[in-house]
Amino acid sequence: KRCLVFHSHVMAFTKTYLVPDFPELKLIGMVRDQRSNYRGRFFHSTLAVHDSKLNKTDAIVLRRRAYYEVCNLLYNGSSNVTAPGGPDCQRVVRVEDLHDRHEEVMRSFAAFLGIDFVPSMLVSTFGGLTFWGDEIYGMEPMNRVNPRVVSNSWQAKLPALDWFVIEGLFYDYMKAYGYPLYKYTEDSWPNRIKLFFLMILPSEFERRIFIDYLKPSTIRAFIEACLSEADGRTPLKDYSFNAYYRHRWGMEDLKLWVPRWYVRFLEYTREIAAGTRSGLVAGLVGGAGKWTYVAANTGRYIWAVIACPGWIIKRWGLSCDAYHRLISKNDYMPPKLP
Repeated sequence: KRCLVFHSHVMAFTKTYLVPDFPELKLIGMVRDQRSNYRGRFFHSTLAVHDSKLNKTDAIVLRRRAYYEVCNLLYNGSSNVTAPGGPDCQRVVRVEDLHDRHEEVMRSFAAFLGIDFVPSMLVSTFGGLTFWGDEIYGMEPMNRVNPRVVSNSWQAKLPALDWFVIEGLFYDYMKAYGYPLYKYTEDSWPNRIKLFFLMILPSEFERRIFIDYLKPSTIRAFIEACLSEADGRTPLKDYSFNAYYRHRWGMEDLKLWVPRWYVRFLEYTREIAAGTRSGLVAGLVGGAGKWTYVAANTGRYIWAVIACPGWIIKRWGLSCDAYHRLISKNDYMPPKLP
């Protein structure tokens, strides 16, 4: 094999695992307009994924940190990830160019890697199988570059405050890769001062998460899910076997693969109840496990509401890091493929 292609969805994994093992590797990063990426990362890549992978109670409780996860990925996902061979071994592809100039970009891709271009490079495959996208994105399957990437529909949905902050913190990125600026059009000190104060205000999603926690409909949905999980109508998901629970970037601190005490207690009481012939004992033991599970999760929900301001403060740290890179001009922007 002359060429081994590995798709690392998060560039931080490239820095941690690939670079030490393959010192002669070539890096090709995919970038896009972060303003159009903003809502999709929140609703699809974070909330929708959590809803599909986690117990519903866990998915609701962890919404408090969803926006922080998005910012962590967008602000730090590719920061200072460089190829050992330097700029000659690293390029960036705009996903918009992959849509607009598909064959031209793929020919440049082949030339950069030193391999022959073949027509199969224009077909979307994964492991030799046709790749149709993922259902979490709420669209019909498509075997091509998603036309959403060149849509300007984000302009009608992005609040002015968040729009200004994104353009400011990604100013050098937007300029380097040819994305037009509408709000933060000049990196001047008046704009930098304005940016500093606006970026510490709660974003649209941070406000939404907190307000949603207080809605009766959300509280009711959480209680119903909690009772359904506690009495076995909804089976609890096994977090021990899937790499998502152990290795998803930005969630390692949760240690989801380690069963929580109230889950272990619930499973223990179920085993005792199933092994006894006494209906009274089974009811008492089973009830103890069920209501302990409900009480513990109720406490987690209350704590999620209380902790929301803390996650905003944590997000400030990410914003301040990006702000420092802006004013110090020390972000590395790899060159684009032709």
